[in-house]
Amino acid sequence: MLLSGLPFCVINAFAYVSVFFKDPLETIELDTQQTAFSVVTALMVSTAFGKSTPTFFQMTGWIPDDTSIQSLLGALQGPAAGLLLASVGSLVFCATTAKSKNRDIFVWAIKGLLGGPLSITSLRESNALLTQAQDAERKKQARESS
Repeated sequence: MLLSGLPFCVINAFAYVSVFFKDPLETIELDTQQTAFSVVTALMVSTAFGKSTPTFFQMTGWIPDDTSIQSLLGALQGPAAGLLLASVGSLVFCATTAKSKNRDIFVWAIKGLLGGPLSITSLRESNALLTQAQDAERKKQARESS
Protein backbone atom coordinates (compact mmCIF):
# COMPACT_ATOMS: atom_id res chain seq x y z
CA MET A 1 0.00 0.00 0.00
CA LEU A 2 1.19 3.52 -0.78
CA LEU A 3 0.70 4.93 2.73
CA SER A 4 2.12 1.95 4.65
CA GLY A 5 5.56 3.52 5.21
CA LEU A 6 4.26 6.83 6.56
CA PRO A 7 3.95 7.60 10.28
CA PHE A 8 0.46 7.36 11.79
CA CYS A 9 0.13 11.15 12.31
CA VAL A 10 0.77 11.78 8.59
CA ILE A 11 -1.79 9.15 7.58
CA ASN A 12 -4.30 10.57 10.07
CA ALA A 13 -3.76 14.12 8.73
CA PHE A 14 -4.20 12.82 5.16
CA ALA A 15 -7.46 11.14 6.16
CA TYR A 16 -8.67 14.32 7.85
CA VAL A 17 -8.01 16.42 4.76
CA SER A 18 -9.63 13.95 2.38
CA VAL A 19 -12.79 13.46 4.46
CA PHE A 20 -13.67 17.11 5.19
CA PHE A 21 -14.16 19.93 2.73
CA LYS A 22 -11.46 22.60 2.69
CA ASP A 23 -12.21 25.83 4.49
CA PRO A 24 -10.00 28.95 4.33
CA LEU A 25 -10.39 29.39 8.09
CA GLU A 26 -8.62 26.06 8.72
CA THR A 27 -5.13 27.59 8.51
CA ILE A 28 -2.99 29.19 11.19
CA GLU A 29 -3.24 32.50 9.37
CA LEU A 30 -4.34 35.40 11.58
CA ASP A 31 -6.25 38.40 10.29
CA THR A 32 -5.03 41.96 10.95
CA GLN A 33 -6.92 42.42 14.22
CA GLN A 34 -5.76 39.07 15.61
CA THR A 35 -2.16 39.90 14.65
CA ALA A 36 -2.42 43.29 16.37
CA PHE A 37 -3.78 41.61 19.53
CA SER A 38 -0.89 39.15 19.46
CA VAL A 39 1.75 41.87 19.06
CA VAL A 40 0.26 44.12 21.76
CA THR A 41 0.00 41.18 24.17
CA ALA A 42 3.60 40.09 23.54
CA LEU A 43 4.97 43.62 23.98
CA MET A 44 2.90 44.28 27.09
CA VAL A 45 3.86 41.00 28.79
CA SER A 46 7.55 41.30 27.91
CA THR A 47 7.69 44.91 29.12
CA ALA A 48 5.74 44.33 32.34
CA PHE A 49 7.45 41.10 33.40
CA GLY A 50 10.86 41.37 31.69
CA LYS A 51 13.89 41.27 33.96
CA SER A 52 15.83 43.79 31.87
CA THR A 53 13.05 46.39 31.56
CA PRO A 54 14.23 48.55 34.52
CA THR A 55 17.80 48.48 33.21
CA PHE A 56 16.59 49.44 29.74
CA PHE A 57 14.67 52.45 31.08
CA GLN A 58 17.69 53.57 33.15
CA MET A 59 20.17 53.14 30.28
CA THR A 60 18.04 55.06 27.80
CA GLY A 61 17.28 57.79 30.30
CA TRP A 62 13.57 57.69 29.61
CA ILE A 63 12.78 57.18 33.29
CA PRO A 64 15.87 57.86 35.43
CA ASP A 65 14.20 57.42 38.85
CA ASP A 66 14.09 53.80 40.11
CA THR A 67 10.84 54.29 42.07
CA SER A 68 9.11 55.69 38.97
CA ILE A 69 10.21 52.63 37.00
CA GLN A 70 8.84 50.26 39.63
CA SER A 71 5.50 52.09 39.79
CA LEU A 72 5.24 52.03 35.97
CA LEU A 73 5.96 48.30 35.90
CA GLY A 74 3.43 47.72 38.66
CA ALA A 75 0.80 49.57 36.65
CA LEU A 76 1.60 47.54 33.50
CA GLN A 77 1.53 44.12 35.17
CA GLY A 78 -2.24 44.05 35.73
CA PRO A 79 -3.26 44.69 32.11
CA ALA A 80 -0.48 42.41 30.85
CA ALA A 81 -1.68 39.56 33.06
CA GLY A 82 -5.25 40.20 31.87
CA LEU A 83 -4.22 39.95 28.21
CA LEU A 84 -2.25 36.79 28.94
CA LEU A 85 -5.20 35.19 30.74
CA ALA A 86 -7.52 36.19 27.89
CA SER A 87 -5.19 34.42 25.46
CA VAL A 88 -5.04 31.23 27.52
CA GLY A 89 -8.80 31.27 28.05
CA SER A 90 -9.33 31.75 24.31
CA LEU A 91 -7.03 28.79 23.63
CA VAL A 92 -9.17 26.51 25.80
CA PHE A 93 -12.48 27.83 24.44
CA CYS A 94 -11.39 27.62 20.79
CA ALA A 95 -10.05 24.08 21.22
CA THR A 96 -13.27 22.79 22.77
CA THR A 97 -15.53 24.62 20.32
CA ALA A 98 -13.47 23.50 17.33
CA LYS A 99 -13.98 19.87 18.29
CA SER A 100 -17.75 20.28 18.36
CA LYS A 101 -17.68 21.94 14.90
CA ASN A 102 -15.47 19.23 13.29
CA ARG A 103 -12.63 21.73 12.93
CA ASP A 104 -8.91 21.21 13.50
CA ILE A 105 -8.35 21.50 17.26
CA PHE A 106 -4.63 22.32 16.95
CA VAL A 107 -5.19 25.15 14.44
CA TRP A 108 -7.92 26.76 16.52
CA ALA A 109 -5.99 26.35 19.79
CA ILE A 110 -3.06 28.25 18.26
CA LYS A 111 -5.41 30.86 16.82
CA GLY A 112 -7.03 31.22 20.25
CA LEU A 113 -3.68 31.66 21.98
CA LEU A 114 -2.35 34.21 19.49
CA GLY A 115 -5.57 35.98 18.47
CA GLY A 116 -7.27 35.94 21.85
CA PRO A 117 -10.99 36.75 22.07
CA LEU A 118 -10.99 37.85 18.42
CA SER A 119 -10.43 34.21 17.43
CA ILE A 120 -13.44 33.18 19.48
CA THR A 121 -15.59 35.54 17.42
CA SER A 122 -14.22 34.11 14.19
CA LEU A 123 -14.85 30.53 15.31
CA ARG A 124 -18.39 31.27 16.52
CA GLU A 125 -19.30 32.80 13.16
CA SER A 126 -18.04 29.76 11.23
CA ASN A 127 -20.22 26.78 10.42
CA ALA A 128 -19.50 23.19 11.34
CA LEU A 129 -17.47 21.38 8.70
CA LEU A 130 -19.28 18.68 6.79
CA THR A 131 -17.71 15.48 5.54
CA GLN A 132 -18.01 14.76 1.84
CA ALA A 133 -20.56 12.03 2.62
CA GLN A 134 -22.68 14.43 4.71
CA ASP A 135 -22.58 17.03 1.94
CA ALA A 136 -23.62 14.45 -0.68
CA GLU A 137 -26.53 13.37 1.55
CA ARG A 138 -27.58 17.00 2.07
CA LYS A 139 -27.53 17.65 -1.69
CA LYS A 140 -29.50 14.43 -2.32
CA GLN A 141 -32.19 15.48 0.16
CA ALA A 142 -32.37 18.93 -1.40
CA ARG A 143 -32.89 17.41 -4.85
CA GLU A 144 -35.57 15.06 -3.56
CA SER A 145 -37.48 17.82 -1.79
CA SER A 146 -37.56 20.10 -4.85
